[in-house]
Amino acid sequence: MDANPASTQAPEEYLSRGIILLNKLIRDKFGVPIFKEHDNANKIIKRIHRFRAVTEQGLFELAKDIYRFVGEKINTEEIRKVVNPKKDEKWGQLKSLEKLLGLKVGKEAAYSLVSPLWGVYSLRLADSHLPSADISEAYSLCQIHIEKPGVIQGYQLIDTCATCIYDICKALK
Repeated sequence: MDANPASTQAPEEYLSRGIILLNKLIRDKFGVPIFKEHDNANKIIKRIHRFRAVTEQGLFELAKDIYRFVGEKINTEEIRKVVNPKKDEKWGQLKSLEKLLGLKVGKEAAYSLVSPLWGVYSLRLADSHLPSADISEAYSLCQIHIEKPGVIQGYQLIDTCATCIYDICKALK
């Protein structure tokens, strides 16, 4: 029997590693931790795998867990210490990250770097609420090809998110 293993690497493995690397880089560059510790992080990361996306609803649920693992852990309080927003400005996790990155790479580059996470956020909302008639922008931001099978879409979602994290790391180096 001739075994011919795939030459690709699983993005599921790189998502956790990327979060650790990004946290270290942000701490080194800005002196603050970007991610809060989360008691359920290990449980959540185990649920992040492409095989949950066999249906569109499964893809939305996967996006929700990815956002819980990445977006909801963003420490907005620590970021506010560095970015110093106006008192009346209220930013969520992704906008806070975008503003922090903007200090090093500029506003437009920061938006571009964080855009895939905005797509994940929009797909996450589709799990929590009735999906809007047009969520094509979220699919586009996450580089998901809707004509592909669900498992491939799940792979694309995780891969885009992991790549986004590593792209942010590269931009900060």
